[in-house]
Amino acid sequence: MGVLTYGKDVTVQIQLNSYSNRDALLNALHFEYKSGSQCMACAMRTARTTMFSNANGDRFGSPNVFILFVDGKSDNPEETWSEAQELRKAGVHVMVIALTHKYKYHEVEGIVSHPVSSTLFEVPSFDRLGRLADDMVGILCNGELRNLYFMNFYAKGDD
Repeated sequence: MGVLTYGKDVTVQIQLNSYSNRDALLNALHFEYKSGSQCMACAMRTARTTMFSNANGDRFGSPNVFILFVDGKSDNPEETWSEAQELRKAGVHVMVIALTHKYKYHEVEGIVSHPVSSTLFEVPSFDRLGRLADDMVGILCNGELRNLYFMNFYAKGDD
């Protein structure tokens, strides 16, 4: 599993090959939530060009899944859709977890892999996120953390 955080800039927090055991990885998953710019395209480009690479732990034959957390709209919807298309063309399954109700459905629909009904998850509040994450890891990885990128989306705040 890898993690990057983004807003105006992208920071790779954890590469796929940063940790060799589940407990160490889970202990490292503590990042501060910040509000600000929403460059979803920047995050997807970094995942595609940097994180999903052999040098950073991507494994041939393992499915690549990109999970984007959103709680607002992107800074540039057209660029975001273009980067999402490039990510999907690279064979990455793209999913979105929409936090709160401030996101724009039509933007998210253009990001996710299809069918939308199995790749878009709405979470009405942050306190319910932990349960969803546990369920998704179990469903996607059968208990194993393999090539799963959790993307922390930095929100701009109120629309």
